[in-house]
Amino acid sequence: MNYITKSIFDNKIWVFKIIIYAVFVVLISNISAIVDYFIHPQIPYFDKEHLIIGATTLIFSLIFGAFILIYINRLQIINIERRKLLKELLQAKENAEESESKLKERNATKDKLFSIIAHDLRSPFNNIIGLSELLIGNEKESHAAQSEKYAALINSSATNTLILLDNLLNWAKSQTGQLSFNPKKIILSSLITEVVKTSNSIALLKNISLNIIQDKEVKVYTDENMVMIILRNLISNAIKYTNPGGEINVNVIPGAKQVEISISDNGVGMDEEKIKTLFNISSNATSPGTAKEKGSGLGLVLCKEFVEKLDGKIWVESKEGKGSNFKFTLPLNS
Repeated sequence: MNYITKSIFDNKIWVFKIIIYAVFVVLISNISAIVDYFIHPQIPYFDKEHLIIGATTLIFSLIFGAFILIYINRLQIINIERRKLLKELLQAKENAEESESKLKERNATKDKLFSIIAHDLRSPFNNIIGLSELLIGNEKESHAAQSEKYAALINSSATNTLILLDNLLNWAKSQTGQLSFNPKKIILSSLITEVVKTSNSIALLKNISLNIIQDKEVKVYTDENMVMIILRNLISNAIKYTNPGGEINVNVIPGAKQVEISISDNGVGMDEEKIKTLFNISSNATSPGTAKEKGSGLGLVLCKEFVEKLDGKIWVESKEGKGSNFKFTLPLNS
C-alpha cells in the first residue's frame, strides 16, 4: 500500500484528480442544501452544525475518493505489468520458434551433408576405378579409340568430384564462419573466360558449345574466389541439364550501379514447383542430368549464399522443355 500511495501522491495530476472528485461529491451530496440556500437565504445553512456536517462529508469524500483512485491506479499498474508480461511471453515464444526452426534447418543440413558424403561422393570414385580398369585392359589390347574415350570419362568424373569436394569444403567453411572475404577490383571477362575454359572439357564430352557474350569490359569490386565458385557451379549445372549438341551462353549486361550475369541453356528446363525449392538445401531434391549425371544440389545453395554475401541477387527463369536462364547481379563498386 505504501508503494501505491507514494506512486499516487508523487504525481500531482493524481492529487488534483482526488481534490476534483471530492469537491464533486460534496457538491452532489449537498445540492439540495445549496438550492435551498439560494431560495431561502434567510435560513442559516452555514451555522456550526451545517459546517461540521459539510466538513465531515468533505473528509469522507476525500478518503473515499483517494481509495477509489488508488484502486483504479492499482488496476492500471496490474494491466501494464500484465501487458508487459504478455509481450515478454510472446517474444519468448517467437525466440523459441526461431530457435526450433534453426535447429531443424541445421539438422536438415547435417543430414544432407551426410547423404552427399555417403552416396554422391562415393559414386564418382567407383566410376573412376571402373573406367581406369577398362583403360588398363584396353592399353594391353591396344584399343586407342576406346582408351581415349575412357580417359575423357575419367577426367570428367574426376572434375565433377573435385567440384563436389570444393562445394562441401566451402559450405562447411561458410557455416562455421571460416570462409574468408577478400573483395578487390577484378576484370569480369577474364574470370568468366577462365571458368569457361576449365568447364569446356566436360561440355565437349556432350558436344555442348559454351559461348561468352559481352559487349565491353566490365570491372567489379568483389571477392574473386566467390564469383568463380558461383560461375563454376552455374555453368556445371547448365552442362548437366543440357542435351548433347546443345548450347550454353554466358551473358554479361552492365548497368549503372550493378552488372547482371546470366547463364542460359536450351536444356530440359523445370516447372514452377521445382524452382521454389531450388535454393533450399532442406527441400532441394536433385534429378539426374541428360547423361544420367548425379548431383547433390549443394552447388545452387552455395551460389545463393555467396551471391547474397556479395550484396547481389540470384534467380532463375525456366520453362519445362525450353531450358533455363540463371541470373545473378553484382554491385560494380563496394
